[in-house]
Amino acid sequence: MNQRFFYGGQAVIEGVLIRGRRYMAVAVRRPTGDIATWTTPLGGAATTPWRKVPFVRGILVLAETLTLGVRALLDSARVAGTEEGEEEISPATVGVTIAVSLAFAVLVFFVSPTLLAGLLDPLLQSPLMSNVVEGVVRMGLFLGYILLIGRMEEVRRVFAYHGA
Repeated sequence: MNQRFFYGGQAVIEGVLIRGRRYMAVAVRRPTGDIATWTTPLGGAATTPWRKVPFVRGILVLAETLTLGVRALLDSARVAGTEEGEEEISPATVGVTIAVSLAFAVLVFFVSPTLLAGLLDPLLQSPLMSNVVEGVVRMGLFLGYILLIGRMEEVRRVFAYHGA
């Protein structure tokens, strides 16, 4: 039986990451204009039998996606960097940055819309309207965030590769 497989990927700094069944490939434009490429075999979470268990699969995919994505972003930043003698970023710094970023995202995009909708509940008097308000606030925050960061030159470069 031939199972369908959906390839995935993400934009990285000056390039793209593509994840296949057994390998991850990254292509990054160097400051000189040529393209650096590398592949990394996937192991552990990508090939374990636990990958077939519905709830566990989601947790494994999320952890794998975050790990591969951050690794590729750091590697692409190193390759695309134009300054000589830049200091290597420590794993502890990366971990703290990810933790603070995730906490901030949860606070802004999940907690604040829920709190705002809860404050408006006495005026709305309907669970459906409360959910609609929460969704509209969440969507507005997300679109505002994308528009705001899209004004940054570095982020525009990442967005340019995002559709690849």
